[in-house]
Amino acid sequence: MLEIPRMLLKIIKNRKGTKENDMDFNDLESMIADLEGIKSKEGSISSGDLSRERGKFRGNPIQRLNIREKLNLSPTLIKNMLEIRKSYQGLEKHPKKDEISEKEIKILESKAEELEVNTLGYTRLRKDDIFLDKAVLYPNVIVFSIEMDKDDIEKAPSYDTLKMIEETYALTGVVANELATLLQDMGFGAQAGPGLGGLSIYPILAERSGIGTFGRNGIIITPENGPTHRLGVVYTNIKNLPTDKGRDHGWIKDLCKRCGKCIKSCPAEAIFEEPRETKGENLAFIDSVKCGDYFADNYGCSVCIKVCPFNKVGYYKIKENFLDAEE
Repeated sequence: MLEIPRMLLKIIKNRKGTKENDMDFNDLESMIADLEGIKSKEGSISSGDLSRERGKFRGNPIQRLNIREKLNLSPTLIKNMLEIRKSYQGLEKHPKKDEISEKEIKILESKAEELEVNTLGYTRLRKDDIFLDKAVLYPNVIVFSIEMDKDDIEKAPSYDTLKMIEETYALTGVVANELATLLQDMGFGAQAGPGLGGLSIYPILAERSGIGTFGRNGIIITPENGPTHRLGVVYTNIKNLPTDKGRDHGWIKDLCKRCGKCIKSCPAEAIFEEPRETKGENLAFIDSVKCGDYFADNYGCSVCIKVCPFNKVGYYKIKENFLDAEE
């Protein structure tokens, strides 16, 4: 278990410019490095030749909070870390059952809905989807999206927005662990992937699963939630997941090219006019230095989500108007 009193004390004590500020919550890697022994497990899948490093923020907005705000936020931060730690438990078993029935899929999807998941997709993992020097146990992926509170997004950048986002991340951890446990109880192999501390590139998996597509700000836009959500996954050995359920969202890219509101509204001027190629399927949508600096000083920002038409109007209304205009 995490030493919660010690963790809470560090959250309170951390100040900008102190040595402790360069540790702990500013470096998620240091918090979970002891958990990532998956590469040594038999049958694990390691990163590929074109894999990229897991991103690191140049600063952490939590470090800029006052003591009262940190105290108020600390239960959620601790919840996030506990869910991450839980996602590494129960991975010793290697079940042989690897085909799921329609009845079991319905049970899985009903459980997801019960846990406030309104977007669920299925895809297959590629080695290059895994972050450099990381590994996962199973090659098939269940991707889900948890909606964020739109009223709090409208306040961005603000403490309320930051707190809500951290709470949403905690919920992705709860959902990932609950779904993984359900599948394990059914006799399948399953590994939870909470929204924080992910071992693979969730947005690429989300787009490949068909639940949505990239907006110009690099955030996946889904019919149910627009850009106002956070992603989580479950890795599994189930080889017959219904990966053909995805929908075509290609029209979104055409609309985004004409819109550009996120680019114009970005206070850090960090969003590229055109995404830049990096490795494999990876594209860079933002200048990470410009975004990271502003992100750290302004409650994690989220302005590009707030101004997105898909957050204001809704997916299907925009689609109807856009396609009518194209005819």
